[in-house]
Amino acid sequence: MPTLGKTATDIAAARQAIRRLVLALTAILTLTLLLTQLPTFINASSGETWQLRGGPIPLMQNPSMPERSVLANRQRVAILEPGDRVLVLESLPFRPWKKVMVVGADNPIGWIRVAPALGAVRVE
Repeated sequence: MPTLGKTATDIAAARQAIRRLVLALTAILTLTLLLTQLPTFINASSGETWQLRGGPIPLMQNPSMPERSVLANRQRVAILEPGDRVLVLESLPFRPWKKVMVVGADNPIGWIRVAPALGAVRVE
């Protein structure tokens, strides 16, 4: 009989652990869905207009160029400042490079690298 009591306790502990695991997985899934639905620049879609909050940000001709290299200085189209508006032309969700067109006088087109310090707000 004592082993039967231990087994019931072990079963109850296993059920408790499974419940906690299912609850944790549900919370992670919910958080993931919430984060993918938030309007952040990392998951911006083509055709959306965004106003930049961070800067200065280099607008590059080639998306594979590191920003700090000597070649990158020759590839730079413009420097974007806070307050500049950009229209997203080409974008894949959660990719670090976005092809954008600056809304303004010259309308230069280039690539910007999305970084946490970028900060952008979608313009409706």
